[in-house]
Amino acid sequence: VVRLAEILHVAHGQGVSHGNLKPSNIFLTHEAKITPSNVHEATLRVADFALAKAVQQTRLPSQGSLTWPMPQYLAPEQLQHRSRPSEPASDLYALGVIWYELLTGRCPVKGTTKEEVTARTLEAMPPPPRQYRPEVPAEVEALVLRCLHKNPRERPASALLLAEALQPLLAGAMPIPATPPWWKQWLGWM
Repeated sequence: VVRLAEILHVAHGQGVSHGNLKPSNIFLTHEAKITPSNVHEATLRVADFALAKAVQQTRLPSQGSLTWPMPQYLAPEQLQHRSRPSEPASDLYALGVIWYELLTGRCPVKGTTKEEVTARTLEAMPPPPRQYRPEVPAEVEALVLRCLHKNPRERPASALLLAEALQPLLAGAMPIPATPPWWKQWLGWM
């Protein structure tokens, strides 16, 4: 999450917000097979920045009708104002959704249809991560929930500030549970 926040900080510093950050746009690469013991050595890559920049620069009239196949990663302001360009706070919301999933193995916004997901994103805060994983440090939970705040002004002021807030918490990182969560199984870490 720290590395993703640092990548977002660099992009935001260049005036580019991703606007569609989701797990399928995040890649880990390494010369050897990636395992829990060497994951910190892997290169983290985020795809689709070029597409995000092109859409933001052209401000296409059709931007409001772009299809978003995974609405659970879109911030409330993106769902309400589809024609408005994406902003850094929207990327921090998406990072919060991904982070919540990594911590709990669950999506913070549940729904069986796009409409249900949109309504819940706009109206309800997700359950605190510690409800599912009591061992999550309170400071981590507070940062995740801050990223998921409905008001973009209540989210961290920048991706860099989020990364800096997380650095001291790395020493107390959560141990890897005995049963691999869904995301480890998805990445082939079984």
